[in-house]
Amino acid sequence: MKPNIHTALSLSKRIVTAAAMALTLIFHSCSSSEGPSPADVPSSASMVALVSLPPEQIAAMLPERLAEVYSRAEKCCDLSRIMVYRTDEAQGNFTALKLTDAGAFEDMLRELGWQKRKTESTEAYCPADAGEFGPCIIVRDSGAWLLPTVKDIKTWRESLKQAEKSDFGSLGLLPEGGEGTILTACLSPSVTGMGPAGSMAVVKGTMAADSSLTFTASIINKSDRKTLPLTALAPVTDGSYRHYMPQQPSLTVAAGLTQGINWSGLVDLFGPGLSTQNQGLLQSLLPYMNKLEGTFAIGIGPFDAKNLTAERLEDQRITIYATLKANGAAEAVEEINGNLRAKGLNPQPRADGVYSYNLDGIRYSYTAMDNRFVFALNRDLIPVPAADTSREAPLTAGLTLPPLKTVSPTAKADYAPQAELTMGPESVSLTVKSGKSSPITAFSYYLRILEELRENRYSQPDGYYE
Repeated sequence: MKPNIHTALSLSKRIVTAAAMALTLIFHSCSSSEGPSPADVPSSASMVALVSLPPEQIAAMLPERLAEVYSRAEKCCDLSRIMVYRTDEAQGNFTALKLTDAGAFEDMLRELGWQKRKTESTEAYCPADAGEFGPCIIVRDSGAWLLPTVKDIKTWRESLKQAEKSDFGSLGLLPEGGEGTILTACLSPSVTGMGPAGSMAVVKGTMAADSSLTFTASIINKSDRKTLPLTALAPVTDGSYRHYMPQQPSLTVAAGLTQGINWSGLVDLFGPGLSTQNQGLLQSLLPYMNKLEGTFAIGIGPFDAKNLTAERLEDQRITIYATLKANGAAEAVEEINGNLRAKGLNPQPRADGVYSYNLDGIRYSYTAMDNRFVFALNRDLIPVPAADTSREAPLTAGLTLPPLKTVSPTAKADYAPQAELTMGPESVSLTVKSGKSSPITAFSYYLRILEELRENRYSQPDGYYE
């Protein structure tokens, strides 16, 4: 997987689609007559989430080929609250919901080719060609449970026994719902990579009357439910980074980094999801990550049809602004120059101190100014003094996408999704919107069109997008 905007958007699509597929499998996947609830989840669970989306929002996330399955499942499942949880022993997430017609649900599974088998003294439906590592669905009383693999049946049975002794619902950690609530969740540090032992991240998502979504998250102490301060980041105190960020539509992120960030842990957490080459790149950057302290920003864009559908990192327009301690900025420049000299090149700075060169049609520019390192890929780089000392939030991020019809004139809708993230002393807030349209519908359709454009792009002759 390559770390570019298409990868990020594609990954988002895969996450959304995977979640939707999980829900669909449940629609197509022991508890009381009210269906599965946090009372069926052990108190030691590392993640518990309750999802409540309008049916049309869920349908918007699904591939068209699943529309018929979904419409059938809607008639035998209660979609008002879907529960997803995870234990440290499981291979993945368990997903559960209430059935309104268990018989119709099982009929649908059989028609879809799922077969009932008995494993670990438990009857479960499995795809006909799936082995022990294939998914399975267990129907019990008024609930349906989707397990990632047949091998998880034993773990699932054990989790029910643990919940009888101490269940997650009794902890009172999940946020209260209310009008417009679409998500409440608790996640442990083993899932998020953030927070001290004994804490949990608490997340709540709401949908406003204009269809915009807002998610808020904070870290609480599990024992007394007190909110903990977010200390891994500090306020941004060097606003000069804004000079280097791209104009909209783009993605920009700015943060005040501290030595409280466990970069090695983050590399270990996210590295396995990358290609071998990019894992090696992350490891090579780790010494510089450990020297990051102060204002850090990254900008990708401005976006257009070409870079939104690009597969290569080198096809993006990227700027990185980093504050490093212990002469790290100058060392980063010398590291790049050393690599260029090894390729037989002779990097020389311009009069303004910026190194700039073209290699295989790709433009690279970089410079060190005191303790600041600035790098630009396929963008102009004009250094400015660090004169702006205004304080900003410890973390801000913004994503704006161009109107879809400017990317794909044949698109049926002209969505222009946006997202904004802000971190305060004790919480993080994310707002997602797309005019008066549902951002779920907008992002899902936008990503689907980008995927189609990407597939078509490489069948076009050179220069098609010029």
